[in-house]
Amino acid sequence: LAHITASLSVLLWSVEPLLILVLATSVLHERVNSRQAMAMVLAVVGVVLLMFQRGGGRPLGVALTLAGVGACAVYTVISRRLIGSNPALVVVLVQQSHALAFALGVLGVTGMAGPLPSLATVSATAWTSAALSGLIYYAVAFWCHLNGLRHLPASTAAVFINLVPVFGLAAGYLVLAERLSGRQWIGAVTVIAAVTTATLFHAERAEPADRA
Repeated sequence: LAHITASLSVLLWSVEPLLILVLATSVLHERVNSRQAMAMVLAVVGVVLLMFQRGGGRPLGVALTLAGVGACAVYTVISRRLIGSNPALVVVLVQQSHALAFALGVLGVTGMAGPLPSLATVSATAWTSAALSGLIYYAVAFWCHLNGLRHLPASTAAVFINLVPVFGLAAGYLVLAERLSGRQWIGAVTVIAAVTTATLFHAERAEPADRA
C-alpha cells in the first residue's frame, strides 16, 4: 500500500477468488461447472467496474500485493482442508498465535539490522485502532470465514470475497456521504448478482445430496 493506491490494491485483490477457484479444482479436486465459472467472471468484472483506475502503482507495489493475494488464496484452500471438525475459534487462535510468533521473529531480525522505533511513540489512538481492527478483522472475520468454509466448497466461498469492495463503498456511502458513480452502481449490481447466482447454484446442488 506504500507503493500503490488503495483503488488499485482492491482491483488486484479481485484476482484472489480466481486463484482460489484454480487451487480448489487442482488441490481439493472440487468440481466447477460453467455456471459457477461464469458467476466468478461476472464478479471480477463487477469489481473492475467498481474500482478501476489507470495508473496508481509502482511495479514493486503491484508485485508485493499480488504476493499477498497468492498467500491468502493458499490460506483459504489449506483452511478448507484442515478445518474438519475443529472449532473455528480454536483454529483462529492457533493461526494467530503462529502469526504472532512469526512477527516477533521478524521484529528480532529487524532489530539486529538497526535500531527499532520505540513503542512509547505510538499514540493511544493508534493502539485503539490496532486493537479494534485486530478484533474485527483477524478475530471476527476469520472466525466467520472458517465457519463458512465448513459448509461451503472453497470455490463457492471464493465468490463472496468479491463483496469486499461492495461493502466498502456502501460504508463510504452511509458513513462518509460518498456517492457512487453510474459505473460503480453497475459494478455493485453485477457483483451482487454473481454472488446470488453462486449461492443459488450451491443450494440447488446441496438439495439432492440432502435428499439422498
